Amino acid sequence: MNALGAILALTATQTAALSCLPPDPARAFQAASEAPSAYVVLLGQFAFDAADLPPSTSQSERVVNPDPVTAHFVGNGLTLDGFTSPQNRDIALEVTCAGSWCGTLQPDTTVMAFARKDGENYTVELEACSGWVFPEPTEETLKQVVGCLRGNACDPAL
Repeated sequence: MNALGAILALTATQTAALSCLPPDPARAFQAASEAPSAYVVLLGQFAFDAADLPPSTSQSERVVNPDPVTAHFVGNGLTLDGFTSPQNRDIALEVTCAGSWCGTLQPDTTVMAFARKDGENYTVELEACSGWVFPEPTEETLKQVVGCLRGNACDPAL
């Protein structure tokens, strides 16, 4: 195989390794509902130093098991009445990577996030293929998730 062929094969392999389904709040809601752990849905902002997260892409090195980052969350949790439960707490951001691609989050941006509840502690998984965090959610997205909690149709997009 010539050098160009090797580069194209490597690029194709890296691209295929990160082929992700589009983020879908209904899919996240269903996954959280079926998970062995309890989840809460949050709407608000995380404050943290972005430099503490690994870069979202690092073509030169594979990132393995980065340390969780502590962020402070201020916002509301989901109830049957909507996002009405005030939340002001520290939450662990657990970054996962797929090869050299890592999950990411911008501080001080409004997000809807699914947080795993471990006793009194909360963890938000920041995956390379984002599935638990939805930046700048639309009113339609928020209504969809409230509907999911109320037992309305909660079908992921195709």
